Amino acid sequence: MTDLTAVSRAEEWQARGTRFSWSPADEAAGPVEIFHVELGDSDAPVLALVHGFPTSSIDWFEVSAQLSARYRVCMLDFPGYGFSDKPRGWGYSLRRDAELLDHYLAEVVGAESVVMVAHDRGDSVALIHSAQAAEQRARVRLEHLVLSNGNIYLPLSNLTDAQRLMLHDPAVLQRLTPELFAAGMGALMFSPPRGADDPEVQALTKTFAHADGIGVLHETIQYLRERSVDEQQWLQARAAAPLA
Repeated sequence: MTDLTAVSRAEEWQARGTRFSWSPADEAAGPVEIFHVELGDSDAPVLALVHGFPTSSIDWFEVSAQLSARYRVCMLDFPGYGFSDKPRGWGYSLRRDAELLDHYLAEVVGAESVVMVAHDRGDSVALIHSAQAAEQRARVRLEHLVLSNGNIYLPLSNLTDAQRLMLHDPAVLQRLTPELFAAGMGALMFSPPRGADDPEVQALTKTFAHADGIGVLHETIQYLRERSVDEQQWLQARAAAPLA
């Protein structure tokens, strides 16, 4: 039986947010609708929380409310994730997401400077943005950068069997449902493990189901290939450019 409080958790998050249209500068992909949430005083320092794979801004559900007492907390769902659009064949990439992140902070939020906290896949997006900011190619000045999840260092990465299947065999996704995917994450990624009836797991089910998110998992997980080529360069650029 579905827990109504769990469903309302995802619905509450969706109700807190709004959407804006965005197109990449290279024009190789069409416009997408991007979901975002902002909490806190609009005059407070801006704190950007950047989500990972395969989840979305709803990861920050609990912590964002606490941080909003001090910051203007700004979160978005990248294309292919959460409550944003998920068109097939769109061309998902870390670099496009870094471009989107800068657009969001500069044009939608109207920030001149930002404290950024990123997680998992979001670390790579944040590293690209920080390197661009250090070279003054980003419009928003980065005050502080916090990266979580040691897998940003490729030698330490430990892909699960499920991640390898999603990366190499898109056919496996034909047998996957949002419910199964969320339940698997609850069992494997939470400590202690959480069952399918847990509010967070059921909220994940709703975000995966939105706009057929399972259908683009093989495309969105290709960021691992992009990261394997470029991440040492991003890390070196970050190390060589101390924050202002």
